[in-house]
Amino acid sequence: MRFLLNDTSNVHVLIVEPAASVRMLITDILRSLGYRNLHSAGSGKDAVKLLEVEEIHWVILPLMATESVNALQILGLILNEPSLNHTATTLLLEPNSEDYCLPLAFEMGLLSWAPKSYIKESLASEFQDLMKCFALNHGNVTLTAADYLRRFLSEKRMHLSRQSLEQNLLSCFPGSAKLLLNMAEAEVLAGNEARAIDLLSQAEIIDERLGPTCKQLRDKYLKNVSNINLSSRENTLGIKTVVVIDPDTDVLFAATEMLQQIGVNSVETFENGLLAFNWIKQCGTEPDLIIMEWRLPGLSGPLLIQRIRQEGFLQVPIIIASSLVKRDEKPLLMEMGVDEVLEKPFDRTTFFSVIIWAIQQNRVPTEQKSLERKFRRLIHAGQNAEAERILAQLFADPRVNEGSKKGLQAEYLFSQADFNSACDLAVQALKLGGDSLSLLNIVGKCLLKLNQFEKALQCFEKANSLCSINIERLLTIAEINIKLDRTEAAERACDAALHLDAANGPALQAKCGIDIESGDLEKAKLGIGMLDSVPRIASYINNRAIALARAGRYEESITLYKRAILCLEPKWPELGTTVAYNLGLAYARYGDYDSALHILKDLAYEPKLGIQRKALALFKKLERTVKSGIRLFQEEPEDHMGNVDEVSETSVKVESDPVKLCLDSLMVKIAAKRGDIGCYLIFNSLDEIADRSKDLIKSTPRFTHRKAIATVKSETLKTGT
Repeated sequence: MRFLLNDTSNVHVLIVEPAASVRMLITDILRSLGYRNLHSAGSGKDAVKLLEVEEIHWVILPLMATESVNALQILGLILNEPSLNHTATTLLLEPNSEDYCLPLAFEMGLLSWAPKSYIKESLASEFQDLMKCFALNHGNVTLTAADYLRRFLSEKRMHLSRQSLEQNLLSCFPGSAKLLLNMAEAEVLAGNEARAIDLLSQAEIIDERLGPTCKQLRDKYLKNVSNINLSSRENTLGIKTVVVIDPDTDVLFAATEMLQQIGVNSVETFENGLLAFNWIKQCGTEPDLIIMEWRLPGLSGPLLIQRIRQEGFLQVPIIIASSLVKRDEKPLLMEMGVDEVLEKPFDRTTFFSVIIWAIQQNRVPTEQKSLERKFRRLIHAGQNAEAERILAQLFADPRVNEGSKKGLQAEYLFSQADFNSACDLAVQALKLGGDSLSLLNIVGKCLLKLNQFEKALQCFEKANSLCSINIERLLTIAEINIKLDRTEAAERACDAALHLDAANGPALQAKCGIDIESGDLEKAKLGIGMLDSVPRIASYINNRAIALARAGRYEESITLYKRAILCLEPKWPELGTTVAYNLGLAYARYGDYDSALHILKDLAYEPKLGIQRKALALFKKLERTVKSGIRLFQEEPEDHMGNVDEVSETSVKVESDPVKLCLDSLMVKIAAKRGDIGCYLIFNSLDEIADRSKDLIKSTPRFTHRKAIATVKSETLKTGT
């Protein structure tokens, strides 16, 4: 989690202290550091009331062990109340008499602590040190809290607890050179010299600038250690399979060597983009990381990443290692969810820096772009609960502008099939200056779902003018033109996709469908022969025929079925009979029983055909229907392909009332997770926590979030008052 501790003009600070003179001392110090939004409370009970009505980012308080509401109870409240999860806490403790509570406090998400002092210079220095620490950790609350916790555990010689802390931090921030050094020190103190040596070696490999620091640690702890053989490297990145694609064999060799030096044993290398794609596709398991050049033989970078995503590999981080990405190709990187671009030439330190950052941001994102990318990946994977957590985190971040928030909200509502609301919010986001490309896509998708084909086409064509090499969008444009009976325009869009990637499966399928519908059966047969999955074209034809029939274009629907049968039966008789069954079903739906019986009779009494049982059952129903004179279908039955019905035509009002997905409604069902609040779920003390610490959290104060409704008077300190 990140919050704006160093944004002194905007962060709201709550100072809790029973003694008025100490409150004023802390207030004066914070004012001198630039803080403007300062609130104060004289007790823990008053602090809870303020938290109910004010947006507080940082709470500074003493332990208050004997009061009705103490500091640990407030920590528990912040931890368990989703609306407060963004709030950080600092404890001011009496040295050597109150620090017994720190292990439990850090388990509950404490940010920092300082010895309680009544000397202005001393206390000011503590706050300045916190701000410096926060800045060095780039605003990361977890790493800042870990620095304070690490110092405490080292002073108290709690080596097992520290070892556990460092291991959990490395799992959250894999490959961090700083954490490797801390882990090495913890391992030495815990008696594991061999692992410490390996970790120091890896830290030097990852960042050559750490050589002097590593030497100091060796001299301090390992000077007399010898004869330790390292049989294998520890995998500090926590990844198993990396695919590296580059026509330069020197780059492949160097990347493989560097990755193996930090414990990645499975590195698959390819000089050709097509060979790489075929391996990834046949492997069937998503790699943990892909590093690829942009200009590749066989299948170039722009096409390769699109095929990888089309194949359903949406979660794998992709790093483009190239200096050859053109300006007009860069929008595609965003659309395909590329994680980082590593400019060539690069050195060892830069290589590891980019890879480690990409893996960390994919695992525990902290930056806006990384959070948005993670959100989209979760939505695509159907992991809506986790996607809601990311959305809530973005909504709570004041640095994220309203256009971005509404756009992300629109994507979330689209995933929930609320197309009207999603469309409305995306249009609002466009007006607020949100990302044009992604918003045009979401508006177009909403309008397409709502059968507003002309408007949808306008959106996708505008998006295509911003990035013309997105094959999926070109095929969507082709699909819409087919629905609008603009066969030539559909063919142009499809040809544009095939011009980019002549062997692209979805593009070949779309082209076959257009050829069948236009009556060019010879070309359609040739195209079908090039498809990886012929059943998909049968499914496509069936969907299209149903759509035509529902639009009252019965004859065109029948003609499409017949053409598909002529294309499929010679080489794919099983699929041909499936389409024939659906043709018979179409005749039956619309009361042409003679034609239906004629087709189904041949299918019903041919034992070699897989469709026989269904055809026979329908044939007998039709015979009974003809005799009784009662219409067979009161409602349209499911076809053999099992396709989902399309949305019926409807009149849609895009400019509906604004729909607000309230942050509070999201937050109320989202519990804090690992890394959300300081070291919560990262640190668990392995040493005995004092019973008196546990006694302080036997109860939790009552809390009602009132959204800044001023039901209690607060002592708000403003500059100059």
